[in-house]
This record gives sequence, structure tokens and C-alpha cells, in this order.
Amino acid sequence: MTIQLLLFHSQSGDLRYRHGKYFGEKIGLYFAWLGLYTSFLIPSSVIGVIVFLYGCATIEEDIPSREMCDQQNAFIMCPLCDKSCDYWNLSSACGTARASHLFDNPATVFFSIFMALWATMFLENWKRLQMRLGYFWDLTGIEEEEEHSRPEYETKVREKMLKESNKSAVQKLQTNTTESGNEDDEDKLTWKDRFPGYLMNFASILFM
Repeated sequence: MTIQLLLFHSQSGDLRYRHGKYFGEKIGLYFAWLGLYTSFLIPSSVIGVIVFLYGCATIEEDIPSREMCDQQNAFIMCPLCDKSCDYWNLSSACGTARASHLFDNPATVFFSIFMALWATMFLENWKRLQMRLGYFWDLTGIEEEEEHSRPEYETKVREKMLKESNKSAVQKLQTNTTESGNEDDEDKLTWKDRFPGYLMNFASILFM
């Protein structure tokens, strides 16, 4: 009901007058995004149910799960660990194989392609709706908030500047508080300061 009311008032531009003063434009844009996202989830959920039903219909035709569930073959598998584990029968994993086929069947390939196109269509429609609501609600003059630097980054910059300059800590804090909004090119970390972080990120990516 709230989403329908929001989209109804967005046509006439009256929402900003009635609800914008109480909630603000950001909350209004959030509910507009939520309404568009919910409506776009309907076709994706329908396709997902069709893929699941296709897996249920073709579960008996799946060769790997059918061979695993065949009690006559009785494939004996090696132990999963060295000491305490014993030999086990492949047919014991029959339920897992059948359940995996419900969500991992040939139709999921087409579902993944559909979801890639779905994401692109959703993004483009949201851009269009956002520009439209911005025009109706007169939000074209609102500037985007600048992303502030992280406290850890500011601390490293201050420590570096304190080491390089002969100023005292009190004077340094005073200059940082008065000129917090205007960050000069000198108040930036060099590649030597960033290298350990980049090296850690690169090593983590390679490990994963």
C-alpha cells in the first residue's frame, strides 16, 4: 500500500510536499527503488519456479543421479579419512545427487543468461525512474554528498606530515580542523605508503 501510494503521488509531484517534509527525498527514492525492485522480482521468480519444476520433471532422466541411486551396481568408495573412516557405498549419496539436480540442471544455464539480462534491464529502468522522479520532485539541484576519507587514512596522513614537518602536534591539529574540507595534493599518501596494502590485497586475491 505504501509503495502504491508513493508511485501514485510521483505522477503528480505531490509526494514531495506531503511526505517529503516528514521523511525526506532520500526515503522517498528508497521506496521508489524498492517498488521497482519488487516488481522486477516477479518475472525472475516465475522463471526460477519453471526451472525448479523442470528439474523435478527430469530427475528420473538424469544419468549421474540415476547411477548413484542404483542399488544393483553398489559402487564401493574409498574412505574419506585415513584412520577412523570406513569404505562407503556410493548409493548413500543418492539423496544429495537428486537434490542437486533440482537446482543444477540444463535449464539453469538459460536462467543465468536471463538473470544477466534482468540485472541490466533493472539498472537501466532504475536510472530512468530516478531521473523522472528527480524532475517531478525538483531534485536536480541537489548535489551528491562527497565521500569523506576514512579515519585510518587521515591518521596516516597526519602522522606522515608530522614526521616531515617541524610543526608541533597542537599546531598540526589546528590546521587540520580549519582546513578539513580542503585537502591539498600534499595531504595524500605516496605509492610507498600504499604498497603494503596493495600487496596484501593482491596476495589475498591470489589465495582465494
